[in-house]
Amino acid sequence: MQKKQQTQRKQKDLAEKKLLDCNDVFADIVNAVVFQGKPVIRPEDLREVHPVSAYSEGDFRQLERDIAKRWVKGKTTLCFLGAENQNEVDPDMLFRNIGYDGVTYREEINHGKERYPAITFVLYYGDKPWNKPLSLYETLGNIPEELKRYVNDYRMNLIDVKRMDKETIHKLQSGFRVITEHIQNRNRSNYQPDDTRRIVHAEEVGAFMTEYTGINYSSAVQSLRKKRKKITMKSLLSEAEKKEIREKTTEEVTADVTQKVTADVTVKNFAVCVLNLMKKKNMTIEDIFETLEIPTKLQEAVLEEVKKLS
Repeated sequence: MQKKQQTQRKQKDLAEKKLLDCNDVFADIVNAVVFQGKPVIRPEDLREVHPVSAYSEGDFRQLERDIAKRWVKGKTTLCFLGAENQNEVDPDMLFRNIGYDGVTYREEINHGKERYPAITFVLYYGDKPWNKPLSLYETLGNIPEELKRYVNDYRMNLIDVKRMDKETIHKLQSGFRVITEHIQNRNRSNYQPDDTRRIVHAEEVGAFMTEYTGINYSSAVQSLRKKRKKITMKSLLSEAEKKEIREKTTEEVTADVTQKVTADVTVKNFAVCVLNLMKKKNMTIEDIFETLEIPTKLQEAVLEEVKKLS
């Protein structure tokens, strides 16, 4: 059980990293949060930085960031930008960030004359609000007033995705907006996305949503690719829902058949199932037949039975 949970955690971490590693997605997040949605950071101005930093503390050690990039203009580095993905509240995240930024500054000393700020963002996807301090002063508690002026108040840059305000979400232009809106709305039974903009990096978005929800959005992306359909938030959720319904309903129908009931009873049971889907999923009977790939003859029989039961 523990191994399975570790594997799931690794897969989720990998999916998160793959999406944020796309320069246009990363630039979009920083622009929305820092620059009020203005395209100040261009994807082509971001340079990959090896996420593993080495340092010595008597012995040789390493720190690995989730995402590490340099923002450059011409030959000048304006800033180091890092990101850490968190699915749970970590009371020591502030100190971890201090370590990451400290090692970044150490590498600046070791690898040339260029000096630039290091900024780390923490993207938090958890259901519970982040309830730990975001500054060093708050974390350490009662610092004597005589010492306070000598203690630098390091602050953690938290991006709480689940509770991101609507104004910031609307400033997002990349697939991360799809992720954010879905995370915030996925438990609403009446959630019907109407975003028809094409999703760039659909595979990465699909993998992220698959790991986060347990619904196979990656398979839905592949299905839409095969049908050569435009992949939008609206089409992706619709396709994923159809595939999930097909899988669940196929299991139900198979169970009915294995009980060796008569054809009439099987059709009646199926008609009841169709009526339930129409009510719960707000689907038309034509949508259900298409989604489940029901043969024409069975369609006619089920349609007659639905009319009787309605």
